Amino acid sequence: MRTITEDLFCGKEDSEDDLYQIGDELYAPVPAFDAAFGNDRGLVFIWLVVNRISNDPSYDKSLEDFALYLAGKKGVLTAGFLRPEASSVNYPHTRRAINEGEVKMGASEIRWGILGAGGIAKRFAASLETVEGARLVAVSGRSAERLAAFAPARIYADGADGFSAHASLIADPEVDAIYLALPHSMHLRWVLEAARAGKPVLCEKPAVLTEAEAHQLAAAVRGSGTLFMEAMKCRFVPLHAHARALIDSGELGRVCELTCSQCVDYGEDNLRYLVDPVGGGALYDLGCYPMSWVEELTQGNEPQVSARANWRDVSGGRVDWSGDANLDFVDVRATIHWAGDSAEYDCSVLIRCERGSVLVERAHRPERAVVSRPGMEDEVIAAPYDSDDFHGEIAHFCELMRAGATESPVMPLAATIRNARLIDAVRAVM
Repeated sequence: MRTITEDLFCGKEDSEDDLYQIGDELYAPVPAFDAAFGNDRGLVFIWLVVNRISNDPSYDKSLEDFALYLAGKKGVLTAGFLRPEASSVNYPHTRRAINEGEVKMGASEIRWGILGAGGIAKRFAASLETVEGARLVAVSGRSAERLAAFAPARIYADGADGFSAHASLIADPEVDAIYLALPHSMHLRWVLEAARAGKPVLCEKPAVLTEAEAHQLAAAVRGSGTLFMEAMKCRFVPLHAHARALIDSGELGRVCELTCSQCVDYGEDNLRYLVDPVGGGALYDLGCYPMSWVEELTQGNEPQVSARANWRDVSGGRVDWSGDANLDFVDVRATIHWAGDSAEYDCSVLIRCERGSVLVERAHRPERAVVSRPGMEDEVIAAPYDSDDFHGEIAHFCELMRAGATESPVMPLAATIRNARLIDAVRAVM
């Protein structure tokens, strides 16, 4: 028997007879793990081990193979570990022991509260019912009548601006985690309030409106030691793990060009948050999705940016309703399109590489991608949701909480900051 203090998965040949120990629990390595795949505590353990040692240059091929194996079954937990060197996370270069006090594992129930009662909050609440070990216990907003749709959850309503109701929910000792579903311009304020209360936050995209806000948010949650994650759901569906595995494998060569679109038709019934002159507009609401793909696939340098936008006058100012931007990185050219008045639906990401391309369909919540290679028939990658497009990010966040994490390796604070910086650069010239 080997203990967890040894060099796990690094330059060692594992067999089904090997076991690792943490406290009084035993865990099997890769060859024997399939038999115990339903053991969530084992999954969290392996997740933590990979997190600790995967940035060590000495790790062997078996670790990557293991991550790919898990990606096919549990993509949510492994998407950030397929190729750690391509991630924006700075993993610690360490193989030190993980003491029992550092690992918080188990299947404890996560009790959720939702700030806001809009359509996105209702979809989140419905998805939450499909996540094992998670339950909605409270919701806050202005109108008790509107909040009644979330029964039997406790209702916090103040009949005014919702501020006292949101504060009461955050203070509720029976709320373990918060899903922030308020308008974009209100995100920072309520993340800061939750951080002061020590409550983990899963915040709807875009988490912030500027890079300055992103740095303020990051400082607050890091200072409080609480978990924060931007709900960039496209990174948490199974298809994302498959697409990243293919790109990161090098089979298609390096990424050369990105064409990313999020073009829909809002229709005439414009929601209040869309016409807010501070946090409204299509770039914040829609463009953050294609920008997230750009952020993820262009690590290491900043671009030259050109952009244009079509504006709409609203009460108190104006908001962009559509636009295009070119972001020229040192080795990648990225083009993004966004629109809330598009006659044709186009939500896709085309990743052109040296030896082929990957077309990700419905890229904000993908289930299908088409791989093209010269001289070969196209390959279709189909990866259905575990339940729906919210399920992955919720399950991932719950696992982070149980593991005692303060950031997600899939959507870390660094990604939120850089996404905001790229959007700032576009807004500055459009």
